[in-house]
Amino acid sequence: MMRGGGYRLQQRIVVAAGQRGVGASTLAALLGGAFAGEGRRVLLVDSAADRGLSGILRLPGGAAGPAAVGEGIALVAGEQPEEPAGCEVVVTDAGWEWERISLACSAGAERLLAVAAPDRAALAAAYALVKAVGIAFPEVTVEVVLNRHREGTRSGDDELRQALERFLGRRIRRPWLVPEDACLEAGTQGGMLLADAVGGSEVAAATLDMAVRMLDSESGPSLAPARHITRSVG
Repeated sequence: MMRGGGYRLQQRIVVAAGQRGVGASTLAALLGGAFAGEGRRVLLVDSAADRGLSGILRLPGGAAGPAAVGEGIALVAGEQPEEPAGCEVVVTDAGWEWERISLACSAGAERLLAVAAPDRAALAAAYALVKAVGIAFPEVTVEVVLNRHREGTRSGDDELRQALERFLGRRIRRPWLVPEDACLEAGTQGGMLLADAVGGSEVAAATLDMAVRMLDSESGPSLAPARHITRSVG
């Protein structure tokens, strides 16, 4: 679909969580940067109640309309424009509230990334989210991102996937495992810009890998399991 400036809108991705505090906003920001690194013009939409994405990328309060937050990346706070012009990828941080997630999915999303942490409460919340999306929006491809995974510990990702497959009656891609990265979290909490905190790290390489695989999927669905990510997002 061609948009303003001759750009074809290729992907509408919603990043959401069953509960707050699992790193969904950071993942949305990193994915936006990864898509831009692949030469795509990106629109980031911060529709979450806590405006986490705007805080991470330091969008000035009261900014009207999309604001440039990086090369090839614009950020808008609020609902996604009905006809986003001049962009090829839209990444929406929908937060954890169902009303906002539902609105984001209704805006033509092709893919939803459900972000969870490897604890019982977060996994239960992710299960509830994916189940709700599967019922309300069966046309949306759902993938789980398990953040803050610790190598050698039982994460529960296989159990989550199997339970969802039984309930939804369709295959769920193996979750992306995103191990902890204390340096990234400490850097961003200490006031560093996200781009500076993540620059040159395995996190940047990992989110780039995710973006490339998503862009590759435009040519058709892939049955290959998602590759494990080697670091976590804050």
